[in-house]
Formats: sequence, C-alpha cells, structure tokens
Amino acid sequence: YPTKGAFPELVVPVFGGDFQSPLARSLSFSLNVRRSEKEIRGTVRAAGNAITIRERTFKETSPKFGVLYQPVRDVSVRATYAEGFRTPGLSFLFTAPSTYAAALSDPLGFPAVGNSVPISGRGNPELEPERSKTWNVGVVFTPSAVRGLQLEMDYYNSRIEGLVADGAQLILNVNAAAQGAGFVPGDATTINPSATFADRITRDAAGRITAVSSTPMNVAAREASGLDYAVRYEWPQLGGARWVSRLGANTSLRWDLITAEGSPAINWLGRFVDVGVNSISPGSIPRHRGYVSQSWEKGAWAAFARVNHVSHLEDDTTRTDARRFRYISSWTTLDGNVDYRFDGSAPAWLAKTTLRLGVTNLLDEEAPFAAGAFNDGHDMTTHSNRGRFVYVQVTKAF
Repeated sequence: YPTKGAFPELVVPVFGGDFQSPLARSLSFSLNVRRSEKEIRGTVRAAGNAITIRERTFKETSPKFGVLYQPVRDVSVRATYAEGFRTPGLSFLFTAPSTYAAALSDPLGFPAVGNSVPISGRGNPELEPERSKTWNVGVVFTPSAVRGLQLEMDYYNSRIEGLVADGAQLILNVNAAAQGAGFVPGDATTINPSATFADRITRDAAGRITAVSSTPMNVAAREASGLDYAVRYEWPQLGGARWVSRLGANTSLRWDLITAEGSPAINWLGRFVDVGVNSISPGSIPRHRGYVSQSWEKGAWAAFARVNHVSHLEDDTTRTDARRFRYISSWTTLDGNVDYRFDGSAPAWLAKTTLRLGVTNLLDEEAPFAAGAFNDGHDMTTHSNRGRFVYVQVTKAF
C-alpha cells in the first residue's frame, strides 16, 4: 500500500546563554507535525461468495508540543503533549472468513458444551484508525554539590480512542458485565438479549455457549497513567576505572479499558489476562517494575551487571482452580556481560572489534506459573521461560 508522509520540526529558544535572569536560566519550545496519507487495498468476500476490491484511504495530521525550562543550573523541567494515530493492519481489514475453535471461559457460569467453542471471524473493512493523546511532565535534578549524580522523574498520561479489538473472551466478559440486575446465575431465561455484544454470542436453551462471532471492532478507549523514575551516579574514578550505577523504575497508576460507550471501565492494573484468548489484553500491567545496574570500564575491558524485577500480578480467576483468587509471583532475574574492545593498534581485521560474552537470567529463574495462560503456563508478555541463556557477540565498526 502506498504511503506519503511529511514531518516538519521547529525549535524556538526563548532565552538562555547570555540572556538569563533569576529563575530563568533557559527556556525553549518545540513543535513537530506529522502528516501521513496511506492507501490500503484488499479483497472482501460478500454474500454469495462474490469478491470485491475495497480501498481505504487514511489521512491524519498529528502535532507534538514540547517545553524545556531550566530555572536554575541544577534543575530542568520538561513537558510534552502529543497526538498520534495508527491505521488498522491488513489482517484486521481484509482477512477472509474463517472458523476456528478455542477454549473459552463463560463468565456467566454456564457449563461448557465441550473443550472448545467454535469462533467465526473475518476482516472488517469499516475499521477506523486508533487515535491517541499523550502528555507528560518531568523534572531532572543534577545537583552540583554531588558531582556525577542525576535524578529524573516523569509523570505520563495517555488515552487511546477507537482501540482495535478482536477477542472472543473479551466479547464474553463485556457481555457478562452488561447483563444488569435482572440476570440470575444458572437461569438461561434471564440472559439479557440487549446487553453489549449479545448479537455476537450464540447459546443453546440451557445457556451454554455454542458459537462466538469475533470480527475486529473499534472499542471505546484505553486510559493509562504512571510514573517513571531514573537515578544515575558516576563514581569518582578508582584505579583508572569508570564506574556507573543506574536505577530505573516504573509505577503504573492506572490502566483502564472502556469497551463500549457508556460501559464501566475495566481495570487491568496489576492483572494478567492472556493475549492468546483476548487480543485486546495488554497481557499484564505490573504495578511496579524496575532494574538496578552497575557498569565498569577500564582500558579495553568493560563489564556490566543488571538485576531486573517485576512485581506480582493477579491471575485470571476464570481459569484458576474453582475460580480461586491467586497471585502470579514476582520475578527477579540477573543479567550480565563482559566486553573486550580491540583498538586501532590491533591487526586490521580485528581493529574496532568488540567481543562480548553475556548471559541472560544467570540464576536460571523459572517464569512464575500463570493459571490464566492458555497454552504456555506463564505470561509471555512479561516473563520468559527460556531460562539461562549464554551468548557470544562480535561487533565490528567500520
């Protein structure tokens, strides 16, 4: 598909350098604008198996504004506001009709017909782009009294509207949440035929799910906010070596999904829902995650070690034993590497070459078990079951 784009950028320094005053060391503004035009073509199978060629054209203009303010030498304040968009992919727009089966959990509690449920799907050529609005504000503190120290903290907030979704389990969950007070568990006659997505779910007289239609759709919105932290300290040189310590962390404050206009927000924060059965699921949004690292450099040698941590998560209770509440354990791993760099005095074929011996998950920590994982037994979006991984890397600069 043909794509056209333009990206002008403007930076306006207001004051700084020789133009300073108390609490006004420097100030600058920035403006970016992205213009994009994309044409996507595909075939659609209509009634009677007639095939027609469809074409969608998406035109969007997305601005981004920024400000950088330094009131005093040790402190900088930054803020940005940006709008964005993402066009639906070919698979969402023009996928041919198909039927497959998957294990689904009925949130209304009716027994399953078998081990899996037939799910019919096809592309949706009427999908609209996802549109986002994001803003953040942060501060950087570099105290002159402590040479080598830098502290950063940023608050971010984002909202995506028209999020493209395609998931049978999502349809069932949203429908269950919209049943209303008239629904009586175990009584199929009280199922609300007007609840959200009711037209996509087929049930027999006993209330058991016999089929689900899961074509892509634009759901209402997703809202997220959180805090990012970073600390960096470069130690005074010891024995001619350079030592740098770093700490980075993220705290998620909010991650809500609004699946339909007027529907209550679904809180995903600190929860795990498998992307294998719910395509709109982020997999998991840990409340806390971060790392601590230490690097060392001396001459041609360098070494690096990093400890990673992800906080615990609430498991998917629709798939736990007797729907009992349980936590997916937190996960801590250790990575490291040792490098040797050949300088220009080495033979030509070795000059500017770096050899690295590294290891991921040195202590061979297993991915914590997730009952809600459809096939894998762990959260693939956050954890890895690869175990200890040792590698050798050669990098050549020219």
